[in-house]
Amino acid sequence: MVRTMNIQERANGALLGLFVGDGFGSQCDGLSRETLQEEVQDTIEEVFSLEHLRSDCGISGEVSDLPLLLSISLLANQALDADHFHALVNRYREESEEGFPLQKYRVTLPLSVIVAIAGIELKQKQVREVALKAASLFCEDSLEKEATVLFAHCLHLLINEEVFDAEKLMHDLFTQRGGKNLDEQLTSLLSRARKPELVISGNHTLKETLLLVFHTLLHTPTFEQGMSDIARMGGDSCLACGLYGALQGALQGPELFPDRWIDELVSSSAIEQAIKKQTQFKRETIKMDRLALTMSERLLNASVFGR
Repeated sequence: MVRTMNIQERANGALLGLFVGDGFGSQCDGLSRETLQEEVQDTIEEVFSLEHLRSDCGISGEVSDLPLLLSISLLANQALDADHFHALVNRYREESEEGFPLQKYRVTLPLSVIVAIAGIELKQKQVREVALKAASLFCEDSLEKEATVLFAHCLHLLINEEVFDAEKLMHDLFTQRGGKNLDEQLTSLLSRARKPELVISGNHTLKETLLLVFHTLLHTPTFEQGMSDIARMGGDSCLACGLYGALQGALQGPELFPDRWIDELVSSSAIEQAIKKQTQFKRETIKMDRLALTMSERLLNASVFGR
């Protein structure tokens, strides 16, 4: 029997999936597909399987941390305050060991998870407006902005229980729910994702990252296999695994994620300092699964974007 889930579980699943994907993908992030093909003959089974290549396996990066900073800012101001958010990000950058990413879409796309959760009661047109505003905080490229809108739109549909499987999600994107506003390049990309064969060059562009995520969502039979397949492509694996995890979490809930993966997730020192300065976690050990649950609950209950 299929277990029914409520909106809170789907929102928690989406945010936890982002964290799990970021942590799992960290062992492959920045590596070439050729290097990973030599190192991994089959499936990557653990968050730390490739710690001999990357010592920071499982530690949160910007894919997890910046959405958390946006959550902190939204809850503190009960609105999207660009100056406050940028101040948090600047302090985070000063304390972060990895620095700020050059690819702006690595920043903007994960923010779509927070937009979808905090804007759960908004209409799709309003979700689009908020997603564009959030993306504009970091980028000017129209495709990057539209990609952020696309993911916010997908997650909003899933969390709101308006669609219940990946194929139905695709159908709705092409028809009444979003087809009129979908960028032509993204429409073409989603059409390619629906085809059984995945053809990518390995250049790790925004479009190839999106194609990989949606193709895996549609065609890979199990979650763990899908996460491994994405990670083995290297490049922007933190982002790609994070987006895949968010979509799967919104579809299937937080129980989807293996405990052994969650147990290996560690918050970065920079985000831990930011969280302990701003929230009720001041004297607690930061656990990513608790963060996902608490933040998703608080965002759902706050009217940061209005109703």
